[in-house]
Amino acid sequence: MAKTNQIEVPSWYPLPVYNRELTPEEWLHEIFKRSELNNTLAYPFLTQQESLEIFNAVILKDEIPDIRSILQGKHGQPIRDLSIAESLYITELIKQDKSYRDNPDTIILESAIKARVGNIPLTNEQRDVFGKYHDIPWHSFRAESNNHRWYPRIPYLIGAPVTINAFYFKTDILSELRKLLTRWITPKRAISKKVFSTWTEKKILAIFDLRIWYKLYGITIPKIELARILWPNPPPSKKKKHTTVYLEDYIDMAIDLSDKNIHQGNVSMLFQTCESRKYLQEKQENLKKSIKNNKMKQE
Repeated sequence: MAKTNQIEVPSWYPLPVYNRELTPEEWLHEIFKRSELNNTLAYPFLTQQESLEIFNAVILKDEIPDIRSILQGKHGQPIRDLSIAESLYITELIKQDKSYRDNPDTIILESAIKARVGNIPLTNEQRDVFGKYHDIPWHSFRAESNNHRWYPRIPYLIGAPVTINAFYFKTDILSELRKLLTRWITPKRAISKKVFSTWTEKKILAIFDLRIWYKLYGITIPKIELARILWPNPPPSKKKKHTTVYLEDYIDMAIDLSDKNIHQGNVSMLFQTCESRKYLQEKQENLKKSIKNNKMKQE
């Protein structure tokens, strides 16, 4: 390892991915694998050697299933049918919720659903319970759903599941959809290029990797030393602060940005960004084909 003052710098640092502009799909992969690493290292019975081997496999050798493969061959659409994976995922989310499990109606409700699927007549009790929960939103057991700004995000999966009653007039359906779009979708737009540039500038991937690496070795690295590894030749401060003070402020902001964005919840947002980007690319390609075909007809 090289040294900066008394802190040794890992021999693998820096990785090429730290200093170049990544595509949304590359960001998705990099954020996903670090999120998975974080979850794996939280396992309490791992030895230091096992943890280091996992770090090397995931971060240095990239030995993790490429989440971007899920996007390959898919046609991004703003509206589509609820998938089998999403249906099962929602079911599992509900079943694992403590307030749902502790609900006295749970056993009767699930027996009523099995009876419905099997075309078995319901008992009066099953019918009452089934009717009671038929119009209650699936996310009602989640405490945060009481917040009017919250919407039912599904980790790793895209979309807010709703049911559309086709027996209503189209104008009424569209009116309700507009309200939902205003509440759910507008504040959650795809991640912009400017945000990605900020992630690169603040080196959020390098911060995550170095902090994990030193932690695995039992080393407590001061923030200022971490900053000097990341920015050995820091740009001059616009406010003409002393370099040390400037770096301390800068690393605090960068660490905060890294913590806020390298986690499971952000994977879903990156999926949305990649899907919407693919959808726009497909629209542009179709438009070009259409223009080309029109020109050929005219000739």
